Amino acid sequence: MSGRDNLRVFWPRQKIPAVLLVDDPVPCRNPAWYEFPYDGHEPVVPISFLEAFADLLDQYDVKGKFSLIPCPGATGRIDSCLPGIGRDELELFLTVVRERIARRCDISPELLTHNYAMDITAWQPLDEREDVWFDRQDLDTMVSYISTALEILTSVGLSPNGVTSPWRLGAAVEDLYCEAIRTSLKAVTDTNHGWYFVHCDDTSEVVSPRLSMCGDGESLVSIVSGTCMDFAWHTQKGRDPDIDLWITEDGLNGRLGFLLRHQSPLVMTTHWQSLFSNGSWKGLEGLREVIRRIDTVWRKDIIWMTPSQLASYYVAMETAVYKQSTSLDGGITLSIEIAQGIDCHDFTFQLTPGFVPTKVFVDGVILERVQTCTLKSNTWYYDEAHNTCTICCDISNKAELSLQ
Repeated sequence: MSGRDNLRVFWPRQKIPAVLLVDDPVPCRNPAWYEFPYDGHEPVVPISFLEAFADLLDQYDVKGKFSLIPCPGATGRIDSCLPGIGRDELELFLTVVRERIARRCDISPELLTHNYAMDITAWQPLDEREDVWFDRQDLDTMVSYISTALEILTSVGLSPNGVTSPWRLGAAVEDLYCEAIRTSLKAVTDTNHGWYFVHCDDTSEVVSPRLSMCGDGESLVSIVSGTCMDFAWHTQKGRDPDIDLWITEDGLNGRLGFLLRHQSPLVMTTHWQSLFSNGSWKGLEGLREVIRRIDTVWRKDIIWMTPSQLASYYVAMETAVYKQSTSLDGGITLSIEIAQGIDCHDFTFQLTPGFVPTKVFVDGVILERVQTCTLKSNTWYYDEAHNTCTICCDISNKAELSLQ
């Protein structure tokens, strides 16, 4: 929430944003098998596992991010062939991602191989891990590398709008990395407003996004995860998921419970191999329980969002310019302008009008008045006890409001 004089901006509908980040997915294979092929990891991830994950998203209306590694393990490309995976099997995986996962999740590359760096000219792996190699490159090389990852995803019918870092790739050269992401997204996807994920914070009371770049109709937002420890990581070794690490049965403790009690955005990170749990699916069942606990205790207080939705809203919060005036009849006219090109849904703010309004208009359209503070799109609520008017509306670049 941010304040400007007598005006306060809230998260959408005065709810807490919740975002599920799933790192490392690859088609039909366990990502741990690519990285540690001799550690006894079950290599094959059946399509039924992907379907079960999609079912969970549908059941609780969960939104978030689903990475897809374009060149898993530096061994092939998802837009041509992957060793050991039939073309029909690969296409079935991609179909489920396009038709079910992408309806609820942003899709991003993580980066090109999540393994050895790739010489994209000779298309041969280099003898150096991707993150170590990448951080020494110049801007042009970074742009070519990121663009290649984005192009592979777009060539299989996906629409990436952000970038996920494997490990902490780019964090040590973040300004240069941001410029490379911005340039690549614009060139490949014609996206002016993007996001990226590299940071996590498991100690702060409130973990918000960070506005890394903004201006000239473009922006880039760092999505920061509030969890650094994956509750299901050790299920790969046969252990049960540590659900309480994230949220206890009463919904009040664990890292997620702590964040929720402090009204912090709830961004949580898990991994495809953690959910698969070497074929036992313990991690996926643990995630089901995590989401059930959130839903049971906090359903009315949260709103599931994708990283791109959270990023757009945060840009609107941080860039909004307000101009308020009083009309001759004693009403209030309020102009709100946000960053160019940002479409912000359910922009929610509160002001003290100094009188009891009976009507609220946005761009000449009357909004519905609700009698409780449970807001939905294009509604408003007046709190007589505090003489505050809370409004929830969609804004595309600029809106004109009138309170009468």
